[in-house]
Amino acid sequence: MMKLAAVGWFSVSTVLCVWDALFILLRPRTLPGGDLYPLWSPYDLYTYLDKQYADMEDEFVIAQSWLNLAECVLNVAAIYLLLKGNKGGLLCGFLTSAFTFWKTVLYMLLYTSLSNGSHRLAHLSWEWCAFFAAMNGMWIMCPLIVLVDFGREILSAIACPAQQSKKRQ
Repeated sequence: MMKLAAVGWFSVSTVLCVWDALFILLRPRTLPGGDLYPLWSPYDLYTYLDKQYADMEDEFVIAQSWLNLAECVLNVAAIYLLLKGNKGGLLCGFLTSAFTFWKTVLYMLLYTSLSNGSHRLAHLSWEWCAFFAAMNGMWIMCPLIVLVDFGREILSAIACPAQQSKKRQ
């Protein structure tokens, strides 16, 4: 059941991460006045809340967007392998989940006093909670759940052959 849920998560994550990466990489065409703006109009509120997304010169969000696309390639590979029943799907899913988890943790740390980043956010409000904290929090919690579950399965698969060889001796 968890593998099916992970496939669902990887699928949703891939679509949203491609959309997100293209918003950044195709700016200014995705901003108000641009020919692609209608596809990204929901980003109006997000760019108000997350000042890095509005900053055309911010190198970090550009680099993070390229990482989003790499993450999506891993997601698609994990989906394919999991649906085929290939055990490599567990490893690929574990890898992409670790990638997603730590990339998002790093992104969130940029907005804390630990990195002098609180100036990057608009004031705290219900919008901030709904669109920034909740969305980014989902990109921390879902990969963490997959990491724990797939990690247990991987460890179990590693332990089983070792236990079987001890029984033979």
